[in-house]
Amino acid sequence: MYAIRESYCDFEAVAEVIHCLNQPMVLADGNGKVLCVNQAAAGLLGDEPETFVGEHWPSWLESGYLPQYQQMFENVLGECRPLQHQAREMQLRRVDGALLSVKLTLSFVQGLLPLFLVGIEDLSPHKAEVRRLASLAATDYLTGLANRRTLMETLEKQWQLCVARRHPVSVVLVDVDFFKQFNDLYGHLKGDECLKLIAAALASVLPSPQCLAARFGGEEFVLILPGFNAAMAELIAQQVSQAIAAIDVAAMGLPAGALLTVSQGIASETCGQFRTADAMLQGADTALYRAKREGRNKIILSD
Repeated sequence: MYAIRESYCDFEAVAEVIHCLNQPMVLADGNGKVLCVNQAAAGLLGDEPETFVGEHWPSWLESGYLPQYQQMFENVLGECRPLQHQAREMQLRRVDGALLSVKLTLSFVQGLLPLFLVGIEDLSPHKAEVRRLASLAATDYLTGLANRRTLMETLEKQWQLCVARRHPVSVVLVDVDFFKQFNDLYGHLKGDECLKLIAAALASVLPSPQCLAARFGGEEFVLILPGFNAAMAELIAQQVSQAIAAIDVAAMGLPAGALLTVSQGIASETCGQFRTADAMLQGADTALYRAKREGRNKIILSD
């Protein structure tokens, strides 16, 4: 009877400390059965603390992590040792079914009863910040399209993938006609506004999530079209010209007679025309300059 009372007090003392902590903590017995959950942990899990008492805490984990906690004690060289570890990144499932990225620590509490402390650190804010920074690093600050670094990485990736699968892949290089004169006439702020509208028009004609619109530099843009041959890419280029022609220049405060047009060069890889992704892009660039030499506002396919 004395041992039972002492064990109970041991549990009560640890539970009292847990409930005072701001860090999400769970107290479990030697089999992983939950004895208490503090308010911070319950908030992460999505319900009141009492809801989780009596549950097997590893059952909250995404199934891939569950097997390592089937036994809370492990046999090491003939000695039974409690399973415990420093912070490990994993996922647990909330009451509403949502997966939550966390760092989980497991500590054994020596006492009359075997107890385990489970510490949980929510990684969601950190993950969101990483995603935000990754997006910023991949995006052109002015237009919101992919930047040149993302363009080149995606082009190489899609090139390799399409060549391996023997699928076509095309690039369309888009250049805003007479943009220097536009800036000189209407000012750089209007020029920036113009580039934003053109970027939105390019994004609007992308035919699939696998395709990419990127700012190449200045007033030049690139479309990457995996799975598209030259004829299909030319149709997309025609849609680009139409979308840009439809931009309401009057809404920009420009004279009704102001025109926005683009010249476009297309290069396509279908059966070994180009040896590398860079060579294909160079082919599109050569076609673009032909379009500009021939009077602009044209679409030219690479030979």
